Amino acid sequence: MIKITVAPVGPLTAEQLQDMCLDLGLTQTMKGTLKTIGANTHWHYKKGNEKGVLEITLHHSTAVIVLSVHENRQANWVLPVMRELKKRIERSNY
Repeated sequence: MIKITVAPVGPLTAEQLQDMCLDLGLTQTMKGTLKTIGANTHWHYKKGNEKGVLEITLHHSTAVIVLSVHENRQANWVLPVMRELKKRIERSNY
């Protein structure tokens, strides 16, 4: 699994994070929570009909965001989108 952990400069809501993903042309395919950690929101995103799944977890207590992709869900678009999303989150004044 490839993971990128990002701490936003300022507060970032789940809705703002979702908007960033939409701006990057991603489609939300799942929204829920991970039972293995505390308060969080967890999403799966795809890009059109292409293979690959980007997973995003927002940890509510720390505001830390984890972008991840499992090896069996990797595709050419995932890593570039992860890097761009990381940049947008880090400079977020959304």
